[in-house]
Amino acid sequence: MINKTLVQKRFSKQATSYDEYAIVQKQMADHLLAQLTCHSFPKNVSILEIGCGTGFLTEKLCAAFPHAGIVAVDLAPGMIQQAKTRFLHSGVTFQCGDIERMNFSTSFDIIVSNATFQWFNHVDQTLQMLMNAVKPTGMLAFSTFGEKTFHEMHTSYEAVNASLDEESSPPSQRFLSYAELETLCQNVKQGSYKLRESFAVEQFSSVRDFLRSLQKIGATNSNERSMSPGALKSMMRHYEERFTDQNAIEATYHCLFAFLTRAT
Repeated sequence: MINKTLVQKRFSKQATSYDEYAIVQKQMADHLLAQLTCHSFPKNVSILEIGCGTGFLTEKLCAAFPHAGIVAVDLAPGMIQQAKTRFLHSGVTFQCGDIERMNFSTSFDIIVSNATFQWFNHVDQTLQMLMNAVKPTGMLAFSTFGEKTFHEMHTSYEAVNASLDEESSPPSQRFLSYAELETLCQNVKQGSYKLRESFAVEQFSSVRDFLRSLQKIGATNSNERSMSPGALKSMMRHYEERFTDQNAIEATYHCLFAFLTRAT
């Protein structure tokens, strides 16, 4: 289970550094926006953004849909505070809260979420709840990370964990597979869906630098059990021995995209 208190605390703490390090997340946001702008929506489109973070996608939504009314939600108050300082737009209402515990009395033409679904504890229920809040012919569009994300780190963790006499979790949690996401979308009532996936590889001078980059965006594992210092060192050593290429270690992002259209 994801510890939402930890998620909230870590993202709030790193709100001012997030944009500098969230390179792949920005690319994912751009892809979501490109797909949304290919569809026809009302001029005064209503938008719910889940996990607005620092407002990177929020700002682009304002530019793409200048007459939109936008509700931007994030779990972390530090992120909401950072987003509010990014720009002034009368059409944006910021709310701090856990989307898995929220209910909306209105519906939206667009519900969009970038790199947030991996922090949900009940993806199936939340997905249906959100689809219920989409207007007929409206769209729920979201991105999340797939199971091959950070496969280098998970492979290294598994290699050293078997020999350790301790219960722990790797520095990053497990992510959905493409097949699991497809099953979730198939089970959603009242809508049709399309899925896409892509991969991005970042390079770092060391595993330590890679883990530091995760800390700078608040994206370390928020499960209950963390690795001991000794286990972490063993994992880092295995990672660098196996996944170093041209004096740099690689970190893979498996990016999943889902676009669900509400039936009329």
